[in-house]
Amino acid sequence: MSTESQTQTATIRTKQPDTPVYREPLQLKGVLDQFKSFDVTPVIGREFVDVNLKDLLRASNSDELIRDLAITSELFHTMIALLKLIDDISLPTRRSVLP
Repeated sequence: MSTESQTQTATIRTKQPDTPVYREPLQLKGVLDQFKSFDVTPVIGREFVDVNLKDLLRASNSDELIRDLAITSELFHTMIALLKLIDDISLPTRRSVLP
């Protein structure tokens, strides 16, 4: 008694663009200009004074605020933006904001 097993394989091919796709550099929209901030050090980055992360997340333009916050921290090459007012945000919400 012989048993034969056949294995089927699938090859998925994605079409690669003929020319590379270049995106424009990210530009600040200036939505964080309304908040007081200062540059702590070139290594640490920028601190936003009296800015509550919960307010940024609940704002009608939260996507723009968080985007500018990410670009600002990238400009310092630290990926750090200091926000001290986060005590009233639950741990799961904090984790959802972090990459």
